Amino acid sequence: MPLQPGLDVIEDALSALTGERWSIVDATKHVPDRPGLYAIYGDETAWRDLGLEPRTELQLYVGKAEDSLVSRELNGHFAANLDIAPRTGSSTVRRSFAALLRDVLNLRAVPRNLNRPERFANYALSEGGDARLTGWMDA
Repeated sequence: MPLQPGLDVIEDALSALTGERWSIVDATKHVPDRPGLYAIYGDETAWRDLGLEPRTELQLYVGKAEDSLVSRELNGHFAANLDIAPRTGSSTVRRSFAALLRDVLNLRAVPRNLNRPERFANYALSEGGDARLTGWMDA
């Protein structure tokens, strides 16, 4: 019989995903340097840009950081906001948003690793694409 998570684990997960929201600028003051769950929300413009009916009370993206929320979320997905070079090829959030925003932001996928171009699932963005994506994420 599979183990059933305790009610406190479920409540903790729901709290992490639906609790207080911060802008990326403010998140640097609140996000703990430990494993955990995170949710990304967007305003009406973000939902429309993504081709979705606005439901701002819902998460656009839910993820987990197995090692550190700071490392995964702030230094990975939103890295360019912290003057660190963004890595769309290693960020599921950035690749997901880039796929939906390819026409809106004129994004073009390129192999992340030119020596192994057959691994197309982990693509990067052509020149200027990361900056446009980061600008959208900042807004």
